[in-house]
Amino acid sequence: MRRHHLFRGVLTFFIIFLLPAALQAFNHAPEAPSAINRHSAASPVFNYPYAVPRIKADLPPEIPTGAKVLYHGERRYERYGLVEHAFTIYELDGKTWLRREQWFSGSEETVSDKEGIARNAREVTMPLTTKQKKSIRKWLKHARFASLASDYQAEQEAYERYTKAYEDSLHHPHAQVNEQGDTVYMVLARPRQELRYHQPSSWRQTVAWAGTLQGIQTSCIFYNPPLQADTWTEGHPCRDRYLEALDRFHGQLDKMVYEYKMQHPYEGEIRSFSFRTSGGMLRHIAPDGRILRQGSNIVIREKDGQWYVFGYVGEQEDTVKVGPEVMAHVEELFRAYDDRGLHPVFADGEKVLRTEVDDGISWQAVVSFNTREGILESGTFGESYIEPKWAREAYDGQMQVFRAVNDYLWGFLSIGRDTGSLRRLK
Repeated sequence: MRRHHLFRGVLTFFIIFLLPAALQAFNHAPEAPSAINRHSAASPVFNYPYAVPRIKADLPPEIPTGAKVLYHGERRYERYGLVEHAFTIYELDGKTWLRREQWFSGSEETVSDKEGIARNAREVTMPLTTKQKKSIRKWLKHARFASLASDYQAEQEAYERYTKAYEDSLHHPHAQVNEQGDTVYMVLARPRQELRYHQPSSWRQTVAWAGTLQGIQTSCIFYNPPLQADTWTEGHPCRDRYLEALDRFHGQLDKMVYEYKMQHPYEGEIRSFSFRTSGGMLRHIAPDGRILRQGSNIVIREKDGQWYVFGYVGEQEDTVKVGPEVMAHVEELFRAYDDRGLHPVFADGEKVLRTEVDDGISWQAVVSFNTREGILESGTFGESYIEPKWAREAYDGQMQVFRAVNDYLWGFLSIGRDTGSLRRLK
């Protein structure tokens, strides 16, 4: 009987049951001359750039060395769910890229479709077209960040002078004559600070884009509402206007990233893919007491910034280091996956005829993602639907997704390309 789960604990299952052999092989893999992460030189398959690990401290996180940063803005919020948002626009190798990074405290939704991925993807890097660059430059000019930053700086300086004077008053006693004529030196009582469960709000913005704005560099950390000790009675209208403009601009960038991610939902999303087969009670104990491995397994995963394909067929195994374009192609193949094909919902009274095999070769596919929850699909070869026709076609179509990925990955190894394929086993 088939089992299907979208669950948060799939990574634990993967580590316990599927990863030990793969890790053993990875530990013996030859070291790469230089580690490469997801941001190295542009790939014809993947639509965003790759780069050697960042070493310059003046670049935002995950921006390639050698890139020219035109814009960087980030916001931290005091709230549940999305707590940090960061956008970076940079030039690299004659192209302009927009990168969105976001972090969460807790979860506001269960991500199960491409729309959820587009909203919640933690890291997205997209190439900008000439039209998109023109729009962003226009938004930057209309935001009036230069004048808003100037007003904010003046307000902040006045606020800092006030708070300094206030803090000084808490430390320096002042003389006061009581009703008896005695001079008493008083020290103001320190107000009790509010207990907070979240980090303070903050922002950071740097703009150095010729033809739009240059030399803009602001940052601030604050609590909202303010601390009890903050008795500044004038409010922060200039800061509020600055943040309104910043959030509005970031909202425009966020919409652009969302629309791109809707068209490329799996790009950069799959962390690992594994397809395992098992022949039932076929495991033997060798003369030396070693338990012999049965079935086959094919895995692609990232280790220390490098992608590896690992596989075994029985006691034969092989590991090959591959480029990021291999995982990019796996993601392209996986675009056609739809769990509704493997688990159809029938109308009341609809005639259903299916085949189930409980003693055949079993299979198990495990896919882990960066944004959405993991996928675990399992069954035995020979299972399918006979009627209705639409269910049979949908089921076989989804099995073809696993078959295509499986055959593609086995092609990189020197062992059992056909032995480990779905086509041979089915």
